[in-house]
Amino acid sequence: WSLSLEEQFYLFLPACLVLMTRRYRAHALGALAVAVAVHRAQAMGACPGVWWLKYHPDIRIDALLVPAMIALLALSPQLRPIFQKYLRFWPLGVVVFLCLVPFGHGTTWGLTVFIWLLPAIVLGSVLNPANMFGRLLEWRVLRYIGRISYGLYLWQELFFTDHGFSEGNRPLGWLQTWPLRLVLTFLLAALSYHLLECPLIKLGYKLAPPATAGRQELEVADSERSQPSDKESSSAEQVPQVTTT
Repeated sequence: WSLSLEEQFYLFLPACLVLMTRRYRAHALGALAVAVAVHRAQAMGACPGVWWLKYHPDIRIDALLVPAMIALLALSPQLRPIFQKYLRFWPLGVVVFLCLVPFGHGTTWGLTVFIWLLPAIVLGSVLNPANMFGRLLEWRVLRYIGRISYGLYLWQELFFTDHGFSEGNRPLGWLQTWPLRLVLTFLLAALSYHLLECPLIKLGYKLAPPATAGRQELEVADSERSQPSDKESSSAEQVPQVTTT
């Protein structure tokens, strides 16, 4: 369901950026996000028993509108220092998020809080990579997990099948038992990253140059730094600077 929402958003957002003047883009995205939140409260309040309603694009698309709005605002030379100053406390946002998850999961207010809180946490960590928590996120093991995260997102579907929709459904038998299913998920994600994603990324660079100058060199350098290793190199010490760039 989330992929279909993303695909619609990838058509909607470029249209907004093309049709709207730069001055009003962030305002328009913010207004749309607020409108979606109000619509969600009304729709879910009118149909409390329809649990699948929260997966509709018109109910959840603000989960992409809000990060897009914040990204546009963060590009402003005037606003970026303000974000950097006040979002340096982003670990507190993580604490709030973890405290609210048991109570707000699946609720109207919970969805709205999470949708606005999570992008702020991400932006705070990006703008403040040199503090203690930022350096922790730059740990090469976590960076490597980030590199293969899309593979983890996809391959876990093979092994983590006993969720609310199909409780006890384990067609692969012992391969879906704990902790083997976690190990296999990471193994397949790593294999698909190195054998499928990386070659296709290189092919893409051959077919068309990156739209952003220096993007290819940054990708290569960042990929090399993300490899898990016991040896610390001088390049690894420069990871925060590369990420900030």
